[in-house]
Amino acid sequence: MKKSLAFTLAEVLVVMGIIGVVAAITIPTLSNTTNEKEIVAKVNKAAAMITDSYGRARAKYGRYQRDWNYTVDVSARIIENMQTTKICSYGDSSCFKTPFKALNGLSSLSAFGTSAILADGMSITYSNCIDYNMACHTVSGAPATLGYIIVDIDGTNKGYNTVGVDIFYFDLSPNGGLNTDDGSTMTALAEPVKLPHRTLASRMLEAPAYAIVGDGNPSPVLGGGGSTGGDGWVSGSNKLKLWRYTNYILASGKADYLKK
Repeated sequence: MKKSLAFTLAEVLVVMGIIGVVAAITIPTLSNTTNEKEIVAKVNKAAAMITDSYGRARAKYGRYQRDWNYTVDVSARIIENMQTTKICSYGDSSCFKTPFKALNGLSSLSAFGTSAILADGMSITYSNCIDYNMACHTVSGAPATLGYIIVDIDGTNKGYNTVGVDIFYFDLSPNGGLNTDDGSTMTALAEPVKLPHRTLASRMLEAPAYAIVGDGNPSPVLGGGGSTGGDGWVSGSNKLKLWRYTNYILASGKADYLKK
């Protein structure tokens, strides 16, 4: 009589338990990697699309400053060169949900001008400054800008509605194209992490090599209405450099600050 070989119930349960543990460890990692790659791909796609549309608008309307200024609807000129499913005038938030927040803790961020839902599902709008807490902030030390095209890569009423996660600022250069670095984005990230709370995500919007301390005094580097001093930052202006998330992704091909 032949003996038949089989696993006992206990052995099967042990194997299933091991598989479950391995899956619990690897699946979130695979998911995070996929999500990061998707963010990088969408940010690069948006950058290419904005650069192309901005170039077409400059060819049609002329160059800064003669033909472009803050009295024209910059976003409308750029959006007309894009494939859209819906266009909204200023005040209509059905194309781009406002206010929104940022990964670094800011809230009550907004925009103004024409907004739109693009054919690929992304949402787009514009602001000529960092519109934060109902005040228009300009940041000293930032490159000359025509303003910011703001893109929600997940589309309106979807995702986290957060700058650095699914909303990204693209800095328009007055000379055409995008300001892809303010001269310090990658330098700041090269500084070694010496303090446990200085994560990669926070360092992107801090003055490099300094702890987060704040002196309780209003920041003198902001213009256009308001200060952010005394809020626990070395320089109130740094936390408003929201385009750094975009520039980091374009420069490094990564969105790894989301997990560090």
